[in-house]
Amino acid sequence: MGGVRRTDLISQGDRDLAESLLAEPRIRAAVESFEKLATDLGARRQLLGTALRLTPEAAPDVHATVETCRTTLGLEMPVETYVYPGPVFNAGSVRPESGRLFVILSSSLLEAFESDEPLRSDWFASHPFNPLRLRAAELFARSDGLAPGGLSRADLEARVQDLMTLMDPGYLRERSDEAEAMRRLLFAGGIAIAAASGTVSAAAVEALERLLGPGSVSSRVDPARIREDLPSRIEAVRRLVPPLRRAQVIRDLCLIVRADRQVTEAERRVLFELADAVGVDRSLVACTVEESSAPHGTEAGP
Repeated sequence: MGGVRRTDLISQGDRDLAESLLAEPRIRAAVESFEKLATDLGARRQLLGTALRLTPEAAPDVHATVETCRTTLGLEMPVETYVYPGPVFNAGSVRPESGRLFVILSSSLLEAFESDEPLRSDWFASHPFNPLRLRAAELFARSDGLAPGGLSRADLEARVQDLMTLMDPGYLRERSDEAEAMRRLLFAGGIAIAAASGTVSAAAVEALERLLGPGSVSSRVDPARIREDLPSRIEAVRRLVPPLRRAQVIRDLCLIVRADRQVTEAERRVLFELADAVGVDRSLVACTVEESSAPHGTEAGP
């Protein structure tokens, strides 16, 4: 690798986790066994037997995109791209072999996206934390690894770590005033969303109970009274919960909105209202629900 070392692409958290795992003898033995098997069989040989290689002639747009990424990262070794049949948007890579790096893509990913098309919301539905991953990638692009004079390694690690805390739903089990305030807002917000269209959505209630636990929503719950109590719960979250962590509640409310795979204007309005109230940027909501639910040619949001 040229300007960027491979280790520069791995976050400190991932490095620490790898070291902890490899310190366990049984895990280390399993890894060594797998590495030996992969060496004996050959990664490229396996790929050629189970996937289709996308040559520059067969897929010029994909090749151009991969080459742009390779050049930007300062990667000197050639990259071979393969596609495998799969109904879910997915992508990955295989460790280098014989001086080549392998990238694999699912067929649905190639079929659904044009080369100049922005990411669709279905991508975020099947990979709900990708907005955070993309934000982490943006931070890396602004770091001194790619941009001289950019974010230092320490600053980059700190900001990425803050983002990764949003992927931990620990507040659902945590015993603290902060977590309790978040759960109370999740409950009230979830009920407001479930009843947004006039009748209580069974799918939304089921999604809320998956988060808070079976039986957490009484059959006698009064959405109107819960809605009246929302301002006090919002105030508690603003007072007790750091701004970045408030996004965890909004993220989980997005999952409740999408429970029945149909997002109504009323549900979206409640979700935007809650995001605004706790100071969470609407982009976190939009990338999950806006594009798939807003009528074509109309402006989303209230």
